[in-house]
Amino acid sequence: MQREPIDYPADALPTRDDHVRTADGWTLPVTVTSPGLGAHGTVVICSALGVPRQFYAAFARALCLAGWRVVTFDYRGIGEAAATGPGTPRFADWGRQDIDAVLKWVHDTLVPEGCSGRKLVVLGHSAGGQLAGLAPHIVHADALAHVAVPLADARLWPWRGLLTRPQFAWLLRVRIPLAVARVRGGMLPLAAVGMGPMSIPAAILGDWARFARRRGYIFARRAGLDISRYPRIAVPLLAWGFDDDPLAPANAIDALVAQFPATRVTRRQVGGAALGAKGVGHMGFFRASSGAPWWRETVAWLDALV
Repeated sequence: MQREPIDYPADALPTRDDHVRTADGWTLPVTVTSPGLGAHGTVVICSALGVPRQFYAAFARALCLAGWRVVTFDYRGIGEAAATGPGTPRFADWGRQDIDAVLKWVHDTLVPEGCSGRKLVVLGHSAGGQLAGLAPHIVHADALAHVAVPLADARLWPWRGLLTRPQFAWLLRVRIPLAVARVRGGMLPLAAVGMGPMSIPAAILGDWARFARRRGYIFARRAGLDISRYPRIAVPLLAWGFDDDPLAPANAIDALVAQFPATRVTRRQVGGAALGAKGVGHMGFFRASSGAPWWRETVAWLDALV
């Protein structure tokens, strides 16, 4: 049975903007939405591929009304961090540098401010959930939450459906490499490859596609990444998936969850009439019009951590 949407006021709750400096010299804009000293804890939202932090504002307000402080931020090369550091942004650096710097900042500055509310939850949307385990300071997390977080290996996509295995393979092997080559190092509109309205550094999208062409994605040995933390994370994990999401089929979400064998998993896959008339897809969980029915369950899971 579908739950009623959360009723939250239209006016924004108190927020403040700050910035975090990464170890390799990038400056990341950060927004903190906070209910005050009585917060249950802090939820850090790690964005999807190319999604600016403002997209998560409605969800952040809902969590704040439920008593949770929320931190959102822009990765290097995205939004207000499009050109705030040296060198070319790389996909893996979103995890091992950007997410890591934000988690360290939250642990050092915001968690102590929370008095009794010292819980730290890392909530990853798509790529954000994939990359969070690359961050050394993930050890501070008391829980993980995933929304539409797949292991992006085309071999896990269905032969029939919204995005089939051959279509996804074509995107990774032909369409994205050609688009990246045309841009020659600049910003690439994701609309050029049918992946959304945002623009991201071409090098980032090229990295992502290269990882996704390998069996095992970022967990493949040839990817050359330090994935040693993933199997050691022993905290609760909530993993959401939606049957109408072409970029995160259930099988691929399950394969990503399997990379966290020590976690205590709550797995929720939503389909059928529960998706509603508008559906949810890859982004809709964070829109009040389509995702709010699932926010209550997420809040209840978070509150159970306290």
